[in-house]
Amino acid sequence: MGCDSSRPHFHPRVEVRRYTLGMGDNLHGQLGDGTTIRSLMPKQIGGDWRWVSIEAPSYRIQFEHSIGLKSDGTLWAWGDNDYGQLGDGSTTERYLPKKTGTDNKWVSIAAGDGHTLALKSDGSLWAWGMNDDGQIGTAQRPFAICR
Repeated sequence: MGCDSSRPHFHPRVEVRRYTLGMGDNLHGQLGDGTTIRSLMPKQIGGDWRWVSIEAPSYRIQFEHSIGLKSDGTLWAWGDNDYGQLGDGSTTERYLPKKTGTDNKWVSIAAGDGHTLALKSDGSLWAWGMNDDGQIGTAQRPFAICR
């Protein structure tokens, strides 16, 4: 994916030689490089090559976080965590990828504005984070974890 300069908060990523790279805004550590420093040059995310998918909310979002899926089926998250969108049971920002839970049966991921969705190999859909508009599919508001 290329860099679109009309989308200043978007942090594009691209697979190069099996490494995942990110660049752009990094106010909440969403680049996963251990800092909150904006990067105009691509930087390696997470220190290894096992990423099969990385998702981040799209343009003009407020709660910037990233979700990654590794080839071993584990889920990782980093960045803003105001609403628990990283799924680690806290609201602490993470500047490096942190494993979410112990399961290794994740097959697909999506990141929204303050919430995360993930699909397991058994077909079950999980969601957590902000729920002020019911975006994670539960009646609990404004914050919930659906498992």
